[in-house]
Amino acid sequence: GLMLPMGANSDQWIADVATYIRNSWGNQAPLIEGADVGRVRTASAKRAGPWTLAELKLFDPPPFENRSAWKMNASHGNNKVSLAIDGNAGTRWDTGATQRPGMWFQIVLPDPVQVLALKLDSRGSRDDYPRRYHVQTSLDGEIWSDKVGEGIGVNSVTEIELNSPSPVSHIRITQTGSSSSKYWSIHELTIKGLTGKEPVIQALAEQLATVDAVGLAREARANGDARRGAAIFYNRSLSCVKCHDPLSGERLGPDLAAKRDGVTDPFIIESILHPSKSIRKGFEQITVITDSGLVITGFRVKEDTRELILREPAGGKQITIKKDAIDEILSSPKSAMPPGLTNQLGSRQEFLDLARFVMDIYEGGPKRLSELKSTTIEK
Repeated sequence: GLMLPMGANSDQWIADVATYIRNSWGNQAPLIEGADVGRVRTASAKRAGPWTLAELKLFDPPPFENRSAWKMNASHGNNKVSLAIDGNAGTRWDTGATQRPGMWFQIVLPDPVQVLALKLDSRGSRDDYPRRYHVQTSLDGEIWSDKVGEGIGVNSVTEIELNSPSPVSHIRITQTGSSSSKYWSIHELTIKGLTGKEPVIQALAEQLATVDAVGLAREARANGDARRGAAIFYNRSLSCVKCHDPLSGERLGPDLAAKRDGVTDPFIIESILHPSKSIRKGFEQITVITDSGLVITGFRVKEDTRELILREPAGGKQITIKKDAIDEILSSPKSAMPPGLTNQLGSRQEFLDLARFVMDIYEGGPKRLSELKSTTIEK
């Protein structure tokens, strides 16, 4: 199933966690600032759910293959630039002189593209990686951007992530460091980016978010199958049963077969697609920040003048926090139900089946829930 949403946490909290992940378990990447998270949040504010792997492939596409159409030149060793892209790791372009600031290598692509990353492989020449570098881009080769990437070389493979959102056709890598004994060499150069011709891939949650809830409710009534929906609901990989089934113990979400005011077919559709839009009383999350900097999010179980007891959403464990250790308590506008849960469904039809199941058990109550549950394989 999907992990619980982290959107209730601050930009800096998310940046700290992401930086830790990017520098643990063999990873090695630049740190992420809170401002980076804020910028991405703003740019993706209209998304209905998390990114899918299919969508994220656009941010890590395969290297461009039309290298024979590239043109290159360099401040040093200009007669050898083609060896950097000849497909032979045993040949190389090199400066023919030890590294010093101002040396550059330039690529001209046949058509403008959005460049995402560069990889400079110098494994055939020990320690000939660039000591320091920055990258600039240009559309016409005359007007150059500010730095869209910079860093310090640390091993024989230098991977450079670029912040160049507009299409460009010229890329210049400039050496800004120095070495008293090593050339700057490139045995193989690869470029990743987007040509603008990639197929548009849209997750199911994003597709359904543009459809009117009233229309989807009518469609679920007409074409949804409650029995198939029950099989989806009780499929444990989706976690629906853990969060909502009355027999699952300390639930993370309300009993869907229990009657309450204001529940209509469109409301059910909205609750599945946008779980934070209307949070059932008793299932609101709060975030507690302790004096040691610990951030804990969960459901309030009990609170008095001495302590606060929270039930954490992931496993239902109760956490007791002394009141004098609390710096701040924040009400979270986020539901414990992950947004975009529909991304785990295989099709629009599966969504309609699931919605029809929820409609049926709300109307028929526990008896109808028991009937539909008995038709599933998992009981």
